[in-house]
Amino acid sequence: MNTSRHQIIVNDSEATANGIKDYGMVGLILALGKVLYNYEDRTFQRWHEELKGGLSNYSFERIKRGAWSRLRKISFDLQQISFLKITDDTLVKSGSFQRDF
Repeated sequence: MNTSRHQIIVNDSEATANGIKDYGMVGLILALGKVLYNYEDRTFQRWHEELKGGLSNYSFERIKRGAWSRLRKISFDLQQISFLKITDDTLVKSGSFQRDF
């Protein structure tokens, strides 16, 4: 996993809670593996931006606020698939990625 804390951002807590309320649980399928990123030359990123016709509105906004451009994955070697079941009991033990959620 690309995290030392083994935390995964999946969906907003309200949508997850509503899914549990409506269906009794929410399921996740988690694919784990080794990822290769386009670090140095970002040729994949430039090719992708040309293919889609230039920068998106999201990219323009990101540039305005001075945020970093995320790295692009160029390969993924699948090593494990996990199926996770989230119930009310597990949801209350889960953390939040953002404050006030």
